[in-house]
Amino acid sequence: MALPDRSGASSQEGGANACMTGKTPAQESSHAGNVTPMEAFAGLAEGGVLVDVRTPPEWQQGVPDLAKTQGRLVMLSWKLLPEYMVNPDFAQQFAAEKGIGKDTPLYFMCKGGGRSLEASTAMAKLGYRRCFNILGGFEGRPDQPGWKTQLPWRL
Repeated sequence: MALPDRSGASSQEGGANACMTGKTPAQESSHAGNVTPMEAFAGLAEGGVLVDVRTPPEWQQGVPDLAKTQGRLVMLSWKLLPEYMVNPDFAQQFAAEKGIGKDTPLYFMCKGGGRSLEASTAMAKLGYRRCFNILGGFEGRPDQPGWKTQLPWRL
């Protein structure tokens, strides 16, 4: 399966392996692209990491079930309650996660796709080369179905 890179082109290199070579420095610091929940699930089946950046109350509404994949779930809030400000320790907390390298395919998800875009872009700027934003997030939007409407999840 091919996943789009930032330019909209795709790579056939093993599913989640979006090629980042030949890009300008500005492109290197941006996230690798947007993917649908189904594309993210395919990448997780190959061992990618799903980074759920929602808040604890949102996780109580359900979380992705990755039992049928080789993927891993990391739950780390991009914005903190009650102020809903960007987590100043996000990058440090993420870097402390074992087994995640700069070339690991990372799929960022929030409720609808906004916070995950911010988080994926921020982590790309820190040198993580394969940061994907999941369109529609967990819940979805009227124009973009989310994870919850298409893929396994649990409370």
